[in-house]
Amino acid sequence: MNNTLKHAAAKNILVQTQMHERLLSITVEDDGKGFDTTVLEQSNGIGWSNIKNRTDFLKGKIDLHTQIGKGTSVLIEIPV
Repeated sequence: MNNTLKHAAAKNILVQTQMHERLLSITVEDDGKGFDTTVLEQSNGIGWSNIKNRTDFLKGKIDLHTQIGKGTSVLIEIPV
């Protein structure tokens, strides 16, 4: 959510958590400016790498969908 507030210029942010059986799902969606995902590999910031490292550590997975001008949706699933 911090990355959304800092970078997306979004008017709306939706955060959902759901527990189904032994899977924790966290969804963060915004109606912000979106971005080209290649910038994630080139970024010097620690925000996205922290999210990715923590998810990897917990044996989870990330599904990222974004399009310039169309916002961003991130789904993180972590087995518990």
